[in-house]
Amino acid sequence: AERALIALSESLRGLEEEVLRAAASSSDEPLPAHLWSAIKLSMPSAFRDRGVCIDLTSGPVRDLMQSRAVANPELLSGVAVDVRNALRHMPPERQALDAPGFALATGGEDELEALLSNVSEALLIASVGDVFAASWLDRLGPERSVRVARSWLRVAGESGRSGHADAAWQLALVAARAGLAEQAVGLARIDGQREARRPEREVMLAYLANDPASLEALSRNVLAPGKKTAGKSAQQAMALLLLGKIAEGRCKLPRVQTQEVLKLADAGRAGRGNAALRAQFLLYKGQIALLEGDITQSAAALKTACSLARASGNGRVLCSGLERSSAVALEQRKFRLAIAAAEECRALAAAMGLRQFEALAYERLIECRMRRADWGKAYELAETYLRRCGEGVAEPSRAQAMLRALERA
Repeated sequence: AERALIALSESLRGLEEEVLRAAASSSDEPLPAHLWSAIKLSMPSAFRDRGVCIDLTSGPVRDLMQSRAVANPELLSGVAVDVRNALRHMPPERQALDAPGFALATGGEDELEALLSNVSEALLIASVGDVFAASWLDRLGPERSVRVARSWLRVAGESGRSGHADAAWQLALVAARAGLAEQAVGLARIDGQREARRPEREVMLAYLANDPASLEALSRNVLAPGKKTAGKSAQQAMALLLLGKIAEGRCKLPRVQTQEVLKLADAGRAGRGNAALRAQFLLYKGQIALLEGDITQSAAALKTACSLARASGNGRVLCSGLERSSAVALEQRKFRLAIAAAEECRALAAAMGLRQFEALAYERLIECRMRRADWGKAYELAETYLRRCGEGVAEPSRAQAMLRALERA
């Protein structure tokens, strides 16, 4: 039973019974159906049905299995191998959802890098959503993720590979989402529908260049409802990219046009069926609401974004949502909530190597302690932040600015 429970604790949305029976067995033969039924009946509150899949509920069983997986990496690796073998009999789109996570569990970053470097596998994972695929690139860290994107660029650019050339746009979206500007531009230029997709490519290039004037013009002319593009899904993906720049304050539109972009992005793959994309959309929506001064709507959108990011395993979006949730809670003078969100963001960002979010979390925590006049804790955090800056988290001047602010307070 432990092997099947560990498999469930590592899955995103649960696993099919035949996969679980294969994982539960320590031999080449799957666990007999009657024994699996007995396991389910012995712990009815630990399981929940998700269509054809079975998942663990949140609670002590899930927490225990995750702890067991961390404490016994050899056991986790063996379970992951069995799950991957069983998933090979599933439809490709089903494999894509859990392939990255179990590749990581099988052989660490080396195995995940090998999986993502395979263009066919990468396209399947990207079909779940570009935000989803980019989150796995993030798990590899900067050096490995650049290596993966370069392999896409090399394969897509080979002569006679029209199928990969046509798919280059999808990989370009993933690379852009992961912040790999050079590789994203290269893939966009290889795109097999270059002329038909010219407007979307122009938006992407403006997005990567952080060119506010171009983004504002293109948002009006390219993403207006009814505007002809290479396809509805491409238009919706571009709307989501634009929302990111609006949320960052780099693209300023009248409120009516911002709402039009929100509607267009919400109607697309950022919709109900994809937790990772939905989380990204709600993160942008929450930040835009914060910029517009609607604190209540911002808090609600960010809370849901964090829940969906956890469910989809998207660490980057979760860190961003937690940092923004901390900022909103601070505005509401809900200091405990603000500190809890920032602490979770700091720990997760440090574990995943997301330095920009770790830095933001430290700054948010110091601000929270200053607002509560907890000067001792604020100084302690600022000194730890300065040390982490020395280890490459951010420029030391940022921590020094926090220390100067404390001295002036």
